[in-house]
Amino acid sequence: MVVVEDARYTKDYLDADLRSISNRVQVRFVDGSETEAFEVEYPLGHRRRRTESLGPLEDKFRTNAETQFDKSRVENLFKLFDAKEALMSLRVSQLMDLFAKTQ
Repeated sequence: MVVVEDARYTKDYLDADLRSISNRVQVRFVDGSETEAFEVEYPLGHRRRRTESLGPLEDKFRTNAETQFDKSRVENLFKLFDAKEALMSLRVSQLMDLFAKTQ
């Protein structure tokens, strides 16, 4: 693996107005062939794409939570997250209890 700095990426990352988190990946194989370069300047989760990232993050949470809890429990967690006042009224220990696996 070879990592090469792109000075523009560093400059844009350090620019407080941009805070770009750019990356580019290209795979070169031992036979000399290569993939096209793939570049992302603002990945999901970046402040410029925050709204766009909510759906995939919810899907990721749901997929992972459903490996540990039944669908109704996961749905109740989602309802709680949507009810900001109710969520904020919980003590941390109460919130953590919602994520504890029952025997």
